Amino acid sequence: MSDSLRFEALYLGDKVHVLNPYGRFAIVTLWSKVDVVQTMLTEGGVDLAADTSPFAVIANLYGDGLPQMLANLLYNPQIGSLVVLGKNLSDSRDALLHFFGQGVTEPNKEFGTVMIQGTNRRLPDVLAPELFPRKPRILDLGEDLRTWDRERLAAFLQNGDAPEVGERIQITIPEMKVDSKPSNPMTHNVVADTPCEAWRETLFTLSEFGRKNKYDTAQGDRRELLNIRVVIQNPRPESAEVLQQYGLDLEELKKYQEKILEPTCPPDIDYTYGSRMRSHFGLDTLQECARILKDEQGSRHGYVAIWDTRIDLRKEEVPCLVSFFFRVYDERLSLTATFRAHNAATAWIRNCYGLIRILELVSSETGIPSGPLIMISESISLRMSEMQKILSVIDKYKKGYRHYREDPNGHFEITLDDGRIKVAQRSQGMIVNRFEGTTSQVLEHEIGKAKANSEISHAMYLRRELARAERCLRTGEPFVQS
Repeated sequence: MSDSLRFEALYLGDKVHVLNPYGRFAIVTLWSKVDVVQTMLTEGGVDLAADTSPFAVIANLYGDGLPQMLANLLYNPQIGSLVVLGKNLSDSRDALLHFFGQGVTEPNKEFGTVMIQGTNRRLPDVLAPELFPRKPRILDLGEDLRTWDRERLAAFLQNGDAPEVGERIQITIPEMKVDSKPSNPMTHNVVADTPCEAWRETLFTLSEFGRKNKYDTAQGDRRELLNIRVVIQNPRPESAEVLQQYGLDLEELKKYQEKILEPTCPPDIDYTYGSRMRSHFGLDTLQECARILKDEQGSRHGYVAIWDTRIDLRKEEVPCLVSFFFRVYDERLSLTATFRAHNAATAWIRNCYGLIRILELVSSETGIPSGPLIMISESISLRMSEMQKILSVIDKYKKGYRHYREDPNGHFEITLDDGRIKVAQRSQGMIVNRFEGTTSQVLEHEIGKAKANSEISHAMYLRRELARAERCLRTGEPFVQS
């Protein structure tokens, strides 16, 4: 093999494990640990020796290393075949297979990226399957390290040709521009105590995770999320001093609160929320909901549609608020309002205060204490031109973020007993779940499966304590939960 190219890692040299540097095959373990896969292959009779193995290198794709792997393959054209064996805990396998099998989209010039066809994986636009003079053969042996097909692997190795090796191609991988932070844009939840706290976290969430919608640019580029749900635990008007810190005026918000209850609609305006709620459909829906709940507190009929399908589907000026639902829950009156579309910078906080007034009215009419306000925005957006004026509000969220926020699911008590880690989940003085095991990993899976935790900071704390408990269990050190 002296006339062959020697494997050299252009990227992540400290992450890849070189076997026989003159080999013509490579092993990709996806998310599985390299040493574990090496052991399983060796036990299965595969030659991984440094001087005789057909394999040049073995590496995983944990940590999104696909761009670096492709660049390494271009720089080492002697490697013409890939064997894939390992746990696929993300889209790594599909991204690799589809890159060579289906190709990539046209480059996005703004961000310098391409998308692998059939996946959601982006790559720098300097990478394309057409760069490979000969696309590598790929054998996918699946995820199960215990039952991989030895005969298929043997046949694949035996049929590997040894074509003329081309020149090294050196690719410089640029840092890709990030338009928005990764998340599921269809389901974000915000829970806060007060309206302004909810508003600032909503703006932060939208500015970080909102995505541009290329089909909606009539009023300039905007960041958009779908189906964001905001729960305000204590929906009460805040003081003039607090509101002033957010650039808000208490008197203006009070005027809006009264305006939203006005039942008449001026002749030169297509609609008002007040007219839709209190006259448009021939009845005062707020009074009717109050009557229903006074007669039967357990009723689920306190539901009002603001949207009038007969006319709104054909008009330009139509309501953003489309429905609200009153429900007595935990002996308090909650209000869930749904918005078809929402401007986060200007409309959201005004709408929030309007809904607070509506909740107060129905609470007063029924004698039921008011509870949480839930605002669901089916489409919420923030124009890029508005970003500058709300940066101070977003900054207040960052500075005011509390590392610890009480988890409504309860808290966990961790002890060591009889050679096991025991975890009791408590809420309101009662044990609601018990978990036990000998490793933190097992307990994390069990707690996650039970959905026993709902706060990220709480989950991070719990992971730290479980790891410490496992160490104490192994070493015999005393464990005291911090």
